[in-house]
Amino acid sequence: MDELVDTADPDVYQKAFQLLGQSRGQDMVNDVVRTAVGKAMRDCPSNGPGRGQVEAEFYRGLEQCVSNWILPTAVDSFARMLSKWKNDRELVVLTTNFDPLIEVSLTKYKVEFDRTVLHGDGRPGDPVPGRKRVVHLHGHWYLSDTLHRPDQLDCGRRDLENWLARRFDSHVLVVIGYGGWDDVVTRVLQRVVEDYEGCPDVVWAFYDDDVARIEESYESVLRTLRCGNARVRGRVNLYRGVDCRCLFSALESKLG
Repeated sequence: MDELVDTADPDVYQKAFQLLGQSRGQDMVNDVVRTAVGKAMRDCPSNGPGRGQVEAEFYRGLEQCVSNWILPTAVDSFARMLSKWKNDRELVVLTTNFDPLIEVSLTKYKVEFDRTVLHGDGRPGDPVPGRKRVVHLHGHWYLSDTLHRPDQLDCGRRDLENWLARRFDSHVLVVIGYGGWDDVVTRVLQRVVEDYEGCPDVVWAFYDDDVARIEESYESVLRTLRCGNARVRGRVNLYRGVDCRCLFSALESKLG
């Protein structure tokens, strides 16, 4: 693979998966994702069963074995924080990751949740009172295909975009640990912040503390956020130097 893809290229991840998909097909792409997710387990079986319902049950069983997962500090703190979240307002966790680490962490802290997995257009169902909601926007490690390439991420997803737009316009949108790819999230965000009559409330937290690096890495996102009507009206707030490992732990202490 190193001979075909320049590993110094900032877009090497997408290009590598594009090459893999074109040469070996989407099933192989999904298998690579499963192998990568398996690295987050202390003891992961080398091979799963055949495809279909049996396979889904096999991986679902792995998810339920919480003690077998190596949970990042930030994800663990995030779930612990949500376990103390008593606000009745709908809380939706949007993730572009394929792994189940958020759900495993929520299970660890006995947080009730519903999961929606999308690898195409669609809209999550109505919320269940008292339950958190986790929405995988770009697929899942065993429940669906996984989306990596620009041509996959750029596809129009009208129902999902409308669903996201309604929530971006009625909820506080807190963005943490997100690279800001050109995908359904950034498309909807641009639509919402440019809406003259909309009422979004966007909080974007950058891990980096260096302004120049942020400007370079997030040029497209910043252009969207700064030029929209929402920014002029004070409805977009940008923060730098935010370490979610410390942030979630501190919030959990406050909620406690």
